[in-house]
Amino acid sequence: AGYKIYWLSNQDDTYLSSLFGSYADHAIYKNNRSGRSSTSLDESLIPAYQQALADPDPKKLIILHLIGVHPNYQERYPTAFNKFTSNSNDHVELELKSRNIDPWIRSLRNDYDNAVLYEDSLLAQFLDTLRSDQVPDFRSFTVVSDHGNEVGHELDYAGHSPNTKAGYQVPVIMWSDNLKMT
Repeated sequence: AGYKIYWLSNQDDTYLSSLFGSYADHAIYKNNRSGRSSTSLDESLIPAYQQALADPDPKKLIILHLIGVHPNYQERYPTAFNKFTSNSNDHVELELKSRNIDPWIRSLRNDYDNAVLYEDSLLAQFLDTLRSDQVPDFRSFTVVSDHGNEVGHELDYAGHSPNTKAGYQVPVIMWSDNLKMT
């Protein structure tokens, strides 16, 4: 369709990279450690994203492949986003305690929420950067997730969980500069 494709990845996933990244005109990989041992933060993609946006090509597809909130959750956010702890005693923490959810699972839920907070701030930054460009063209922004994680809400368990609502009910965000609100 004549699009210049950017594949900007912070997830060392050889399957997806070979499947999708290999079709890109520009593929950038910021994370060289696979799986749960990775400590690469998704903010490492910001400069590559800004460069892709600055490319004067009129038709671009920029794919950000984030590591997101994969386990190990505590490795997915900088310390500035450490807002939820066992001392927070927010309503979710209190509800999990009342159901005798293991303290370790509750701790993982706090790390997960901190990572979600960080990812939300990054998504806002990516969208704000796109929106601030004053070039009169068509732009859209879509965020999808391949899965969520169970962190004590339905089971005394933390991690990938395709059989609980937290594992398959994920947000979708869509924005377009030409989207008409009705």
